[in-house]
Amino acid sequence: MSAVTKIERFTVSLTIGETRVEIAGLHRHGTGTPLVFLHGFGSTKEDYVDVIHQARLADHAVLAYDAPGCGATTCSDLDVISIPFLVSVAEHVLRAKEIERFHLTGHSMGGLTALLHREHSKVT
Repeated sequence: MSAVTKIERFTVSLTIGETRVEIAGLHRHGTGTPLVFLHGFGSTKEDYVDVIHQARLADHAVLAYDAPGCGATTCSDLDVISIPFLVSVAEHVLRAKEIERFHLTGHSMGGLTALLHREHSKVT
């Protein structure tokens, strides 16, 4: 099997509470369980793009996006950014991309967001 190396850029417009967020992301279609990546503070979605060169993961969809205030994602009110806000953003992006089941990987701030998303998902 050869790795699928095509990845597409996307944008998603969200309103969370009263805050407008324009998410800039990268996505690759696939038949395997999607791999979702959340970057750390000061990083961007591009930190994870090399995953598309891994032949063992060629059948998996891939999703990575810039958190609000990072990279190419914009946020109308940077004062609202908190880990709970980032959890809400992640849930909105997953819903917008119609992803229900996924493998979630996060680093630093993205790791904490991933852990809290997991805990929040158990409750709701």
